[in-house]
Amino acid sequence: MSTYIPPQPNGMMTSAQPMMPPGMPAPQMPQPMPMPPQLPPEPDPRAWAKAWKRPDDWTDDFLITKFNKWDKTDNAHWGEWKEEARVNYDMVAGRQLPKEAKDENEEKGLVSITINKIDATISAVSGSEMSNQQETKYYPRETSTRGPDGRLSDVAASEVLTGAADWVRDETDQGDEESESFRDCLICGIGVTEGRMDYDIDPEGMAIPAERCDPLEFRIDAAARRPNASDARRLAREKAFGVEDAKDRFGEKVSEGGRQPSWERSAHTNNPGQEYKGNSVDAGGKDDVWICEYQWWELEKVHKVLNPMTGQLEELTEDEFKRLIIAMPEFEQSSASIKVRRYYRAFRCGNEILEVTPLPDEEFTYKFITGKLDRNKGVWYGLVRAMVDPQRLLNKQISQTQRIVDTNAKGGLLAESDAFEDQAQAENDWAASDTIVWTKPGKLQSGAVIPKPISPTPPGIDKLLMIAEGAIPSTSGVNAEMMGNVDRQQAGVVDVQRKEAAYGVLQSFFRSLKRYRKQRGRHTLKLITRYMTDNRLIRITGRNGNVQYIPLARQPSTAKYDVIVDESPTGPNQKDKVFQYLMMFGGPLLSKLNLPPEVWLKFLEFSPLPSALVQE
Repeated sequence: MSTYIPPQPNGMMTSAQPMMPPGMPAPQMPQPMPMPPQLPPEPDPRAWAKAWKRPDDWTDDFLITKFNKWDKTDNAHWGEWKEEARVNYDMVAGRQLPKEAKDENEEKGLVSITINKIDATISAVSGSEMSNQQETKYYPRETSTRGPDGRLSDVAASEVLTGAADWVRDETDQGDEESESFRDCLICGIGVTEGRMDYDIDPEGMAIPAERCDPLEFRIDAAARRPNASDARRLAREKAFGVEDAKDRFGEKVSEGGRQPSWERSAHTNNPGQEYKGNSVDAGGKDDVWICEYQWWELEKVHKVLNPMTGQLEELTEDEFKRLIIAMPEFEQSSASIKVRRYYRAFRCGNEILEVTPLPDEEFTYKFITGKLDRNKGVWYGLVRAMVDPQRLLNKQISQTQRIVDTNAKGGLLAESDAFEDQAQAENDWAASDTIVWTKPGKLQSGAVIPKPISPTPPGIDKLLMIAEGAIPSTSGVNAEMMGNVDRQQAGVVDVQRKEAAYGVLQSFFRSLKRYRKQRGRHTLKLITRYMTDNRLIRITGRNGNVQYIPLARQPSTAKYDVIVDESPTGPNQKDKVFQYLMMFGGPLLSKLNLPPEVWLKFLEFSPLPSALVQE
């Protein structure tokens, strides 16, 4: 039965007094979270973006020429990678036999055997990420005034922002989307998510911090080499839309039909008796419209001018600065000119430019999780690349062994034509164990009937089969302990050490994931502070574990925060590992200290107990 909690005088809601384990000090009633200083809502956080006008020299022909040049370079760079990525996804899904080998086996009437070990390996690593998801927190870079309780207002604001980010993450299922993108990274080397504001579901606007995107839809700057493509100057995404959906989004300029990108096309196969209907495709329908989205940044010159009214430095464009100098020439000596990045986005359908707008968040809306870098080809790859050949070798050896067993003679005979009394009866009943086949007198002694010789199994085929089976975990770095299928008895310490060794091999993927979370955390902070600070009530869990509903409003210097991400996983269950350490070493020591209740509640967050029980 739920307990009714009456509203507090300040309009906030607090949770009931938590129950503590025996022996722990009685907790005090949690105090309401202090409200930091607030500012009135800003009507337009990025006024320059709203007032932006497309430059006169950015004509449709100019942009089409620029985009065609980018497409030519990036398509050549990523073409081979996309073919490999499609093969990797097939390998994970169990379609592991090449088409030529499959057709050859069908012609010979042979059975193609597939023992899919890649899917289990990828699922083991992906599952470890799900059970050790990291938390993003915001910490202020500078301090301001102290509140009535003596706490810095920026610290209180950071708790509100961290709680708001957790609330948005739960509301939009961000953890599930990021886990799917991390799985993409393990398979093909690149995982992609999109962060944006959504007004379709919530009219007030809901930040979508991370929405998983298909990595094969993207073309990243061919010159990008840094982890998570953080040095990319441009990117493109080509996606299929229904005609009506495209017209609702971009207007009547959308042309029907569209052209399917080369990476989504497949060769046409003309089977006898089948009507020819043009080129066959793998994805989308014939009426789909393929729209390409480009995001890029340009270095533009701006002027830093001190505003005497506010005492703050403001950025002025070249045209705005020229108008200012004409009106007040004295500002020319006190200003400084620098070059800053300006981010833009354009949508294209065929040779039509549908839309060109700036990106007001000063960064790409798409964030990448990258695997290992192939330095010579300038692309990233995942775990599957190393497991493709061992998996195919394993399937081939199993199929070959099965073929040898099936084709070896079992129960066949070499007999003279007059050896049996009834030749037809001998042909039908020789292999049966409950029948008698009569031969003519003396034929058995004379050797007229002898069994067919059985071909021996080729020597070494069992060793080759063992090598093929052991090559998959050895090339991926995911050992049997991490997958939980050890077939021997070993000490628990050895099991944990071998699991941690496997995590050490995979740290390059988890470090990219941690870097991605910091990048996504910064963008989420912008979405919350610029578009959601409209005094809506946000469910916040305070430091004492108390649940409150606080209006989300703009705070001073809300953008000046460091984004901190918890440590990446180094064991099978980081949460359980921390709790065991606390109980083994910290428990005897901490029990002698008179710790406040909020400290014990903080320890419970690392316990294996259900989160709902810890909350109560």
